[in-house]
Amino acid sequence: MISSVAREALNMSVAPILLGDGLRARVLATRIFLRYGIQCVICDEKQSAWRYLLRFGGFYKIIRSSEPRLLCEELERIAALSAGGLLILASCSGELSELIAACEQEIEKRFVIATADTLLDKIYPDN
Repeated sequence: MISSVAREALNMSVAPILLGDGLRARVLATRIFLRYGIQCVICDEKQSAWRYLLRFGGFYKIIRSSEPRLLCEELERIAALSAGGLLILASCSGELSELIAACEQEIEKRFVIATADTLLDKIYPDN
């Protein structure tokens, strides 16, 4: 399931992809939108209640698993929906960060990998 906002975000020249739909992801998506006017794609198994307060960012439903291969497959689906812009991937969950690290070489073929702390610098490095 992909929201219309997420679909639009994937067609932009820069598309931040946030893994994990918790407060950290929603605050980060809000900061990115207010600072740069860019919508993020927030990926998780289900949407958090934070979506009612912090509405910036579209949602893409992924299957959460402890298997890195499944995360790579989900990310390939997301990349296939993109219009070819810069895809910046950041995990907002410790568990998902470990999965990214486990298959980092495969993911780096399609995504720029960032942390939640370095994501803003990856969007526009000169700012």
